[in-house]
Amino acid sequence: MRELALRTSEKQNFCTNLGATDSRLDGKVRRLSMYNSGRNMQLSKSMSNNLRSFFFFETELFPFSSLHHNLSHFKLLRVLDLQGVSVETLPGGLFSLVDLRYLNLRDSKLREIPKSIGSLQNLQTLDIRNTNVQRIPNELTKLSNLRHLYMYSYKNDCSRDFNFLCTIKAPLGIWNLHSLQTLACLEADEHLVKQVGSLCELRRFQVTKLRACDGPKLCASIEKMNFLRYLGVMASNEEELLQLEDLSPPTPLQKLTLVGHLLRLPPWLSSLMNLTHLYLGWSRLSGDDDILSSLQVLSNLVFLELKKAYEGELLQFHAGFFPKLNKLNLWELTRLKSVIIDEGALPSIRFLHLIRCEELKGLPTGIEHLATLEKLHLQEMPQEFVQELQRDISEDRRNVRRISTVKHVFSSEHNCVVETLLY
Repeated sequence: MRELALRTSEKQNFCTNLGATDSRLDGKVRRLSMYNSGRNMQLSKSMSNNLRSFFFFETELFPFSSLHHNLSHFKLLRVLDLQGVSVETLPGGLFSLVDLRYLNLRDSKLREIPKSIGSLQNLQTLDIRNTNVQRIPNELTKLSNLRHLYMYSYKNDCSRDFNFLCTIKAPLGIWNLHSLQTLACLEADEHLVKQVGSLCELRRFQVTKLRACDGPKLCASIEKMNFLRYLGVMASNEEELLQLEDLSPPTPLQKLTLVGHLLRLPPWLSSLMNLTHLYLGWSRLSGDDDILSSLQVLSNLVFLELKKAYEGELLQFHAGFFPKLNKLNLWELTRLKSVIIDEGALPSIRFLHLIRCEELKGLPTGIEHLATLEKLHLQEMPQEFVQELQRDISEDRRNVRRISTVKHVFSSEHNCVVETLLY
């Protein structure tokens, strides 16, 4: 079947399959993917003139200078994917590709976006996630057709750090890019939170370093984004309050991330009946609040993560809670001592992660009711918790025998160890 697909694709000039010794590329190919090539790349004139999409999967052997020399000849190129390429600067020829729609530089070593980016008037997607770029030139705001802009990086060890995202200040006037559907993500400032409401076409919007005093202004802007599906808001630091009580979020919202101190759950949260993914981080909600009873009305949730979000000692999942939930992560709930799962709760759960809950000494009571549970992931849990699971005759061990994967991840002498607890 693979050979038949290749022959058909080559016949229709959809792709070409190169041998290990090929160095010259010829033909009227419109889509070219290169992988594991240490050759000097030479494209015929016919290929250069017809190529529409170029995907490059780099190895250290690839002479990137070859791409520098060829790029300006790809006059009709619309898609350029250089994800993972070890390039620090962009070749000048790239900015003559006036038909370019999609430019992926994710996970590269890129250091700078030059002002020439403004010449790519047809560009619709720019992805510079996990690069070394620290600023965006104002010329980016000339790209009136830009729809998707991704520009953030994760820190190497982001599991404990509040500021796990490295973000970039918005270029002045970014709110004039009225075609934007994805803006992920930007550092908040007083001017931005007021003006970003003009981006009425946004489907995904993420903002970091929000100050409490700017929360109400951001709420007013978000309310204008009638098509919003994914919203992420992060406070400027762990102590900063997320002041989002006044928000009337768009009803289509499906994914919500809130990172920062909350005095209480926002009153509008229970109205998001289309919500499928919810992440609460560093919320530090009081143990006096019945957080699960407030959230269980979100009956379409398939993913829920609470990270440093709750300071109570008990979480109880009553019958009927979260009928569609597929994955539950309880992460660094440092005062949590007991989890109770009543029969009929979490009927669709497949993955349960318990991570650094240092006061939780045993499995959730009622875990045997979770007939659909496939994976129990434990990470740096208390010694008593793990030892009880390791005892052959323990009740905890009997209750998880039918779970296909039970693993514990912990650190030992600066190494990460993955231990399988059931065989």
